[in-house]
This record gives sequence, C-alpha cells and structure tokens, in this order.
Amino acid sequence: MDASLFFFLLCLGWLAMLWMLKAGLDQVESNLVVDEAPPRQVSSTAKSPQYARPDTCHEVIGSYRDTPIFGNISVGGVAYRFEHIQPEAATSVAQNELCIAPGLVYVRRPESTRQE
Repeated sequence: MDASLFFFLLCLGWLAMLWMLKAGLDQVESNLVVDEAPPRQVSSTAKSPQYARPDTCHEVIGSYRDTPIFGNISVGGVAYRFEHIQPEAATSVAQNELCIAPGLVYVRRPESTRQE
C-alpha cells in the first residue's frame, strides 16, 4: 500500500509540474511582441548587379556564402583577378570590374587583352 500511494503522489506531482510549466510558457508566449514593421521594399531605381559567368576559374583563395573565391578568372577571353566582396547596398561596379554571384568583384588585369 505504501508503494502505490508513493507512486500516485509522484504522478500527481509530475502532472502539477507539467501544468505549471505549460502555464508559464503560455505567459511567455503572450508577452512576445511581434515586430509589425512593414517588409523592406526595394526602390524601383535600385537595380541588382548584373552577374557575369566566368569561362575559366583558377586558384581557390577562399569562400564566401558557400561559394569559392577564385584568385583569377577569365570572361570572354579577358583575365580578371579578385578584388573585393561587393557591399549588399552597392548596385554597380566600375568600368574595369565585373561581379559574379554572390557579389564577388573582379578587376581586369592590366596585361589582359581581349581575344576576338
């Protein structure tokens, strides 16, 4: 008889603890404030950069967003070297630069000539 009474009280204690835990979590959930800020809208004048597709890639020097960063690439017979990662707010690159996804900027190598 002692063991069954002990087991009953133990189960009753567990149920009470679970009920209090649920009540506490409900209180926390009701206190959470959902951010009601409107979603960020992209200006109609801002354009995403045009990403080039390299013909050849050489010498992996790192990675960015799970994409390898190559030290040297070639696009249309023109050689480029890695320069920097483009800030997300930037929408264009300089005339002697090109951008490949996800925002890797390469600059034209001075000794490079276009093969046509």
